[in-house]
Amino acid sequence: MGKTKRKHVSSSEDSYSEASEESMVTSSENDSREEEIYRLKQRIKRLKKRRHVGIRHKRQQKRPRHRRSSFPTPRRTSALGHKNNVGDTDTDSSRRDNEPANLLGEPLQKDIACQWSKDSTGKLVGLNPKTRDTLIKKYQIPQNLTAAQPPVLNPEIKAAVAEASITRDQRLEKTQNQMGKALAALGIAQTALLSMLKEEGGDRLRQVIETLNDAARLSADIHHDQSLSRQHVISLNLDRNVKDLIQNTTLDGWLFGENLSERFKAAKAIEKTGQELRAQQKMAPKAARPRTGSENLKPPPRQTLGGQKYHQSASRRRSTRRTGQAQQQSRYSQGHKPREKTSRRYH
Repeated sequence: MGKTKRKHVSSSEDSYSEASEESMVTSSENDSREEEIYRLKQRIKRLKKRRHVGIRHKRQQKRPRHRRSSFPTPRRTSALGHKNNVGDTDTDSSRRDNEPANLLGEPLQKDIACQWSKDSTGKLVGLNPKTRDTLIKKYQIPQNLTAAQPPVLNPEIKAAVAEASITRDQRLEKTQNQMGKALAALGIAQTALLSMLKEEGGDRLRQVIETLNDAARLSADIHHDQSLSRQHVISLNLDRNVKDLIQNTTLDGWLFGENLSERFKAAKAIEKTGQELRAQQKMAPKAARPRTGSENLKPPPRQTLGGQKYHQSASRRRSTRRTGQAQQQSRYSQGHKPREKTSRRYH
């Protein structure tokens, strides 16, 4: 009997192990199938993406190319904004050749154009510092055109501004001085032509004078813009009250007008007077309200409130506690009996 039981137990253990092995095999097969399905899905996605990219590339190839416009294309620059040095002169000359005719005027004489620009590139030449100083000293500002001189920075503003702003203002002042000397040269040429016109006459001279006058007016406008730029650069480091004071100043020999210190003192005095007037208005006594017949709006005194002991200081609470104890002792000494506690009965 015992042997048969042992055989039955061993057979059940074998069947259990076989079932567990089968379940493990099926689970591994399911995992492998899921991995294969996932790989197939990813491959289908990649194929769809490639197909979409190929269709888009074919569409771009089928698009008709636009005709090349006659307007010049902008010069290519690197990522840092520097121009390409390879073939700069060739591209520049071709760009200028392709410009529309309505943007360019009649050509100048060759000798005049060579003085202002290089041989064939058309770029303006920067003057040598020595040549620049010679030309600036050659022409003087006329007596009746003192506005062509660059205005001087006020010493009060100069003391309150950073050194970097002063350096930038000096550069702008130098450019403005050079523009004023150019105005003086144009004025001298116009004066000579006007005297020739009075003596000889002729439409040709009138045309020359008109052209020089236009050049002088453009130069004067640049001179005025330089003054406004200098004011803006300096006013960036000033207080808001000072900005309001110098906002609408007229340009004269000084950049921010004459008598700036006096105007600043007057503005300070006005501001101080306004502050005093505002302080007097605040300190003025309030008018008493008319008393009405009812006193319902009047709040009860502080001590009659229920929680007055919490609003008192610690020393005050101790003193009131002592006085209460003393009053109780005096009542007991006089034969006063405390009230007995009675329980209420509800019928």
